[in-house]
Amino acid sequence: MDRRQINVGWCVASLSLDMASVRYRALLPLLALEAQGFICSLFTSRGPVNLESLDALVIVKAFSVESLALVQRARALNIPVIIDLCDNIFVPGYGKGPLGTHGEMFTRMAQLATAVVTTTEPLADVIKAHVPGVVVHVIPDGLASETVTDEGSKLIEGARAIEKNTAPSLWRNRLKKLSNEIKDSGGIHTFKRLLKMFKHLLKKQLQLVRKKRGRDGSIATVMAIPRALLRPLRKQVVSFKKATVVAAPVIIPVISNTPARDPSKTMYLLWFGNHGADYAAFGMLDLLLIQNALEAIALEYPVELVVISNNAAKYERFIKPMAIASRYVEWSINVLDDWMAVSRVVLIPNSCDPFSVCKSANRTVHALIQGIPVVATATPALSPLAGSIMTGDFLQGLRRYLSSTENGRQDVALARTLIEQHFSSAVIGSLWRDALQSVIAQSSGAADVHGAEVLVVLHLVQDLDLALPIILELKQREIAVQVVCSHALLKASPRVMKTLSLHQSNVRVVSATEPLVSFRFGSRTRALLTVSETNLSPHQFSRTLTEAAKVAGIMTATLQHGLENVGLTYSDKIHSIDRVNFAADRIYLWGGLDTLHADVSAATRAKCVAIGCSKVGRDESANLDALIAPEACVVGVFENLHWHRYSEAYRQFFLEGVTSLADQFPSVTFLIKPHHAGLWLTSRYKGDKPVASNLIIADPKQAEWERYTAGGLLGRMKAVITSPSTVALDAAARGLPVAVVKGDLDTDTYAPLYTIEQMANWSAFIECVLDESQAPELKHLSERFVNRMVLEGDAAARLVDDLLSTSMLNDVSA
Repeated sequence: MDRRQINVGWCVASLSLDMASVRYRALLPLLALEAQGFICSLFTSRGPVNLESLDALVIVKAFSVESLALVQRARALNIPVIIDLCDNIFVPGYGKGPLGTHGEMFTRMAQLATAVVTTTEPLADVIKAHVPGVVVHVIPDGLASETVTDEGSKLIEGARAIEKNTAPSLWRNRLKKLSNEIKDSGGIHTFKRLLKMFKHLLKKQLQLVRKKRGRDGSIATVMAIPRALLRPLRKQVVSFKKATVVAAPVIIPVISNTPARDPSKTMYLLWFGNHGADYAAFGMLDLLLIQNALEAIALEYPVELVVISNNAAKYERFIKPMAIASRYVEWSINVLDDWMAVSRVVLIPNSCDPFSVCKSANRTVHALIQGIPVVATATPALSPLAGSIMTGDFLQGLRRYLSSTENGRQDVALARTLIEQHFSSAVIGSLWRDALQSVIAQSSGAADVHGAEVLVVLHLVQDLDLALPIILELKQREIAVQVVCSHALLKASPRVMKTLSLHQSNVRVVSATEPLVSFRFGSRTRALLTVSETNLSPHQFSRTLTEAAKVAGIMTATLQHGLENVGLTYSDKIHSIDRVNFAADRIYLWGGLDTLHADVSAATRAKCVAIGCSKVGRDESANLDALIAPEACVVGVFENLHWHRYSEAYRQFFLEGVTSLADQFPSVTFLIKPHHAGLWLTSRYKGDKPVASNLIIADPKQAEWERYTAGGLLGRMKAVITSPSTVALDAAARGLPVAVVKGDLDTDTYAPLYTIEQMANWSAFIECVLDESQAPELKHLSERFVNRMVLEGDAAARLVDDLLSTSMLNDVSA
């Protein structure tokens, strides 16, 4: 590694000192590395991150969609990534997010990472089993000193300010606090000149903060400059205070819930930590493992068990009934320190289940450095402290330390030597330095293996259904594919990631904070295919990526994404066809050029290629038995994406018709399906919604309905009624009878399907559907409609053929 300073970014799940992973796995190594000359910054994936300024990125126990996007973006920039993990998150029930369990998310991220850092050897083995081939470094939790807490608090404060864009007020407040300290010290005259200089420099830096620009383009750098100026001032204040002779105060420990008995005679046995969880046998109930030892020692010594945790009810139910005097104290860092000042022994039992056996030694180290002997269950993490703590027989260990304070002093003295050798800041810093040097050296010679031959962009909920057949066709032909998803889509529809994962697709997540105009394309990227791209605001994500790809010299294409597609086959006052344009080089149509709107521009028409509709012909059927009686006759009622085209008269006609059907045909179940994005009936309509025992509204915002697409629901339906919508085509392609609610709208596009113009047409359509002699004629109308609107054949295969014919994939498919 060269002599220049290395810049490392630390991404944590939350900017909070209350999180052990933040204290032990981010702040402690960060400060240790800064002491060795590294430049470090702290942030979450939700804030602004200047990745280009980093030499390495460390993700600390953060499993959000944004974290995944940050890892993928860093790897696209060839920045090495380390994923730090301190818990066995692979145990069943550990945690779940919108994209699956934490274990599944970690696996996705670790497969992209340059290396993984973890706390113990058992946990390293677990990680290797779940992510074969990954490089794993074992770096234990270090010693969380007061310096870590104090300096870490400042770093967190600064990081929060950056995320909230309140850096200027933050530094003014700090300056005011420092001025007060100087006044209190009596040295105000000594520091006037120094303060004047400092204020001048601070003013300059605040100007840079407002512009969000530092010397290297990083906000963190701007924040670091005032911090560097504050440190020498604080040292001056401290030295001045030391020069004044002040009588040492008498410090009396403040203890919560002061015991009734004489504290000088009571021997406190301390247990502290998280109360536990359902997914593993750890926490407060570990005390039940040593109940016999505790009850036995209570007969020999005047002991009291102190439980510092975060679940009083669990203590009352399980711990208090034990035959030993005990009390519960709500956990906080300050309370813990107060009790450690008066405790005789710290207890750390461990069930050694798959989760607990992977735990680090941080609680044991913390107790020993406070001068308290420890009795613990032997685990691999405690092996470096062998000889300085009592393990195995808890009763014997308690007798050793309660019978003689000298025994405790001797063991603690040895422990401190061992801690210095294995857990000190210098040791942790060196281990992290070695790991970082390794990944930086590895990435410096790495080729760009993450670029894909074809990028398929998904942003809207409805995009997946059209894109999936194309993705599978490319994979079948062994043409590499990377699916680029906005994090907004993945949060709105967990189904997307589940489906793509099922098909083992390579997914790149783009967070809301990532600058799309500078999106990094792989060296092997030959084409970018969007599902919905125009200059309209809902398509801005795809539009920006398309324009970036064109600048990079990459061929671009987009799809017709709806039967009535803005800018192609449809126009209204809001989406006037003369104001809609496409940046893509090619536009793949469902039907022939004759299906284009009469007013489509010549520039758009020249880009169009007829290939068919990739989702037509896909037969899928949702199992709705848990929601609808299996024997029920189901008629689907669908409403459109472009809800604004509905007049008030049309809306009332639609709702009155549905209500009338439910009343006239009680034996039929009417399933109303709002569009995933339009959501007119469930979100936009503020009036009374239709209600009947045989009428169900499948709200996509509800978990039980979110996973069902229109295509899946159609497989459970006998017929479909819809506002002008692509669903008419989807249903007709499945051979279902289809009625289009015309009202006051122009529905010529949907000829020759059955149209509902008057109230009588609603019931007439259902009567035809239920009449076995008339239903075939309705199905024949559906067939004629599909043949008119969609080119017959395999659209996905045609599209890939066209991509190949343009030569941008010939070199990788030969």
